Amino acid sequence: MIIYEKIEPKVKNDILSNYNYKEKAIKKYYSNLKLIKSETKVKLGYCYNYVFNDYSNLHIFSKDIYDYLTDHYRHINLEKIKKGDVVTIHNDIDPNECNVKHYAKIIKTDNTIRGTTIRSKWGIFGIWQGNIEDIPDIYGNYILFWRKK
Repeated sequence: MIIYEKIEPKVKNDILSNYNYKEKAIKKYYSNLKLIKSETKVKLGYCYNYVFNDYSNLHIFSKDIYDYLTDHYRHINLEKIKKGDVVTIHNDIDPNECNVKHYAKIIKTDNTIRGTTIRSKWGIFGIWQGNIEDIPDIYGNYILFWRKK
């Protein structure tokens, strides 16, 4: 049985959308986030390209990525997560390829939501590191954890 964890994302997209330079807005309003690689230094691609370290195809449909995930990874519960596991963020409680809005990887954890640090690529806005809830609210508020089979 798949158990979602519910989160309350703290990064408000309406604040970000009012800035031409997103990194500056993120640093101003969300000082707990750490910029790992700026938007001028990241490879083209999406969050899943970064998480799976595969930039060979930049135009894959979300269904193909979700199929890759379910073929090569298995769902795990919060109590079992560890560094290197994958997090998917959904905007609905029913897990499927249509509602995965973001992929991230776990950098460190104490097996709680507040004690888990993730790193992910925010489109063209660079690679950021912070707590699971330190993500833009447009990504959704349901998360699943995955480990390579």
